[in-house]
Amino acid sequence: MGFELARIGLAFIGVLICTYYDLFNRRNVPNILLYAFLGISLLVAAVDFNAQNALFVFGVATAVFAIGYLVLYRTGMMGGADIYILAAIALLLPYAPSTVAFSGTVYYPFIVSVIIASGVSFMVYEVVKNMPLAARAVASGKFKLQASKVFQAGAVLLAYVFLYSTAGTLGIFPPAYFAFVSFLVFVSLFFLFFKEIVNESMAEAVAHSKIEEEDILAVEMMDAADVKKYKLQRLMDAAELKRTAKFPIKKWMVYKHLPCFTPHILIGLLFSVFVGDAMVVLMALTF
Repeated sequence: MGFELARIGLAFIGVLICTYYDLFNRRNVPNILLYAFLGISLLVAAVDFNAQNALFVFGVATAVFAIGYLVLYRTGMMGGADIYILAAIALLLPYAPSTVAFSGTVYYPFIVSVIIASGVSFMVYEVVKNMPLAARAVASGKFKLQASKVFQAGAVLLAYVFLYSTAGTLGIFPPAYFAFVSFLVFVSLFFLFFKEIVNESMAEAVAHSKIEEEDILAVEMMDAADVKKYKLQRLMDAAELKRTAKFPIKKWMVYKHLPCFTPHILIGLLFSVFVGDAMVVLMALTF
C-alpha cells in the first residue's frame, strides 16, 4: 500500500472535518464535502493502482457503499454521510497499516475492523447515555415488564450460558473474548427492554413542513392505519417528502434527536490504525 502516511492523513482529515459538521451543523455534513472526500479517495486509489489487488480494493469499497446505501441508509439505520465516509476509508486504507500496535492475521478487510471498533464505541456511548433515562423510567413506573421480552431475554441468556460452558470446557475461546461477548449480551438485553423508551426520547411530533430531507420517520409511533394507507417510509428523502406533503396527517413523529455516528467512526479509525483490530487486541490481551 503506497503513500501509507498520506493515506492515513487524508483519512483522518476527511473524517475529522465530517465529524465537525455532524456535531455542530445539526447532523448535516455538506454533500460537496462528502463528494470531495470520496473523489479524493478514488483518485488516490487510482494513482496507486495495482492490477493484482484492484478488484479487492474497489470491490470492497463498492460493497461497503452498496450494502450501506441499500440496507442501512434506505431503512433509516444509518445516515447517508456515514456511508460515503466508510466507502472513502475503504479506498484509502484497504489493508491494515504498519502503524498498528497489535498486529495479527485477520480474514476480512481493514474497513471491517474500523466498523467493529466504531460500533463498539457507539454501543458504549448509547448505553452510558441512556442508563439514567432507563433508571428514571423504572423509578417512575413508566417501564413495564413484558412477558414476551422476558422470554426473549431468557433465550439469549440460555444461549450465552451454553456457549460459555461449552466453549469454556473445550478451551476454544480465551477469557477476553467472553468479556466481549458478555458486553454484547448486556447491550442486547438493555435495548431489548428499553428500546421503546430510548426511541421515544429521540422522537418529536412535528408538522410536515418541519420535516427535513433525510429525516427518519418514527412509523412505529404513528397511527398504524395511516402508515398502512399511505405506505409511509422511514427515510424521508426528497421524493418521499414531496409524495407525503398533501397527506391529511397532522401529527408526524420524526426522530429529530438521533445520535451522531461520525464521531464513532473517527474513534474506530483511530483505534484500528494505532491499536489494531479489536479481535486481535482481545487475543493479545489474553496472553
